[in-house]
Amino acid sequence: MKLPKIKLPSLKSPIINYVKRYWILLAVIAVLIWAYTSGTLAVTMRGALLIPIFTLIAGASGLLLRNVYNRKTTDRYADDEDKIKTDWNDLTPLQRILITKAEFLVYFAGGCVIAAGLVIIINV
Repeated sequence: MKLPKIKLPSLKSPIINYVKRYWILLAVIAVLIWAYTSGTLAVTMRGALLIPIFTLIAGASGLLLRNVYNRKTTDRYADDEDKIKTDWNDLTPLQRILITKAEFLVYFAGGCVIAAGLVIIINV
């Protein structure tokens, strides 16, 4: 007797690939949401769990959009180290400085938002 073959979903599907790539991130989000809704831990932490939950969900949704819409071009670009190196070398020194400063300002603004959220949560 032959066993019937079960056809699994194609790994070319962006959602399945997303879950396969970022399952640890999704598991951490699930554990944090469970801890927040569990009762005693949520009362003890008083909302300090909200910041990592919201931050990880924002990151996960950005990764999902990247994985669904830009997967082919982003993966091809990220796997080609020579292309990244030549793209960086093709920039002028002024463009490199501006890109680096813009990246720093974005990280600083994100840190400020997180710090402001912590101050609000602690004082509530």
